[in-house]
Amino acid sequence: IAAAYVERLLDGDTGLFVDSPGSAHGSLHANALPLAFGLVPPESVERVVELIREKRLNCGVYIAPFVIEACYRAGQPDLAYDLIVSTDEHSWHEMLKHGATTCMEAWGPEQKWNTSWCHAWSSGPIYLIAEYVMGLTPAEPGWTAVRFAPRPPQALAWADIALSLPTGRIRARYDAVQGYTLATPDDVPVHIVDVPDGTGVAINGAVVQPPANLDAATWRYLDDVGWRDWVGGGLGVWVSVDEQVLRVIEGRAVQWQARCSTAANGTGSQAESGKTPLGWHSVAEKVGAGAPWGEVFRSRRATGQRWTPGMEVDEDMVLTRILVLDGEEPGKNRGAAVDSRARCIYVHGTNGEDRIGTPASHGCIRLRNDDVILAFGLIDKGARLLITERREPAPVE
Repeated sequence: IAAAYVERLLDGDTGLFVDSPGSAHGSLHANALPLAFGLVPPESVERVVELIREKRLNCGVYIAPFVIEACYRAGQPDLAYDLIVSTDEHSWHEMLKHGATTCMEAWGPEQKWNTSWCHAWSSGPIYLIAEYVMGLTPAEPGWTAVRFAPRPPQALAWADIALSLPTGRIRARYDAVQGYTLATPDDVPVHIVDVPDGTGVAINGAVVQPPANLDAATWRYLDDVGWRDWVGGGLGVWVSVDEQVLRVIEGRAVQWQARCSTAANGTGSQAESGKTPLGWHSVAEKVGAGAPWGEVFRSRRATGQRWTPGMEVDEDMVLTRILVLDGEEPGKNRGAAVDSRARCIYVHGTNGEDRIGTPASHGCIRLRNDDVILAFGLIDKGARLLITERREPAPVE
């Protein structure tokens, strides 16, 4: 059937499928559908993708998911994501612009006079995001095992999804720096089919695939500031203020990394400055082992209170886990008015998760609460921790 389909409908001159035998017109529909279902010969895939890039979602809402799925099948996750978040007239953004709170029968009310404002056939992004962006499909009937093959686009900073299944609840999060974090029921195995190179994966707290390692120039910089002397071939932690990233490094390999948040006031060591101290530190204490997610700590003691997402509080909370830091460089972050331990500089979870990745703390290093649990398990007491800020040199006059 596939061979007959190609023989009857593929125009050898244009490389596109025509609408019907004898037709000279190759529509978006006639080409997206065979691409989505694997009928396009390899030599014609690029031409069909070009047509989709030109036409975008110049179609009805019913056919749109097939167009986007065709992009994923052709190895074009960035184009697929661009269509999902498009602000064109033919887009889900257009529905939002008109005040829709559910998926509509058409892209906008003016496109169909009697359009329904709650129509299941335009809800395609739900399954596309779950299956392709987050990479989740059943590996066995009834979701007794999970197949994981994500296709993250370059433009995506983060995504979070929860699936309620017969086997329990699956939670998956993507972060452009850290990669994917999956939480699944204990008796549901995850089959990692394919993950893009350099994309980290952690499943139920276990780091499965490390993120991309550091380049030679970065290692020269770290060695210049004493990495070999302080850490050697062991495990160390690097907090990059410039990138707002915390990395756990063992040997010369990055074992895990996550976006973090350093001080809104910048860097510095003076007491009461609200700044993040630079230089070498060590983990003096680990506080909160076994505490519930969102546990509120005050003066490093659990209060029995819990913060949950959506709870609005003015307080800058210390949540879930704490790594207490000692400064190791006298006059810089240790002693007198610059002492990091006395200033209560921690790595901790936060109620400001929406600001992770930007300087927003009062001096500490904040992590998302899921991430601080992972970091707590990876980083031992006594581990060396380096905080750096690489400023550009002043221009030469």
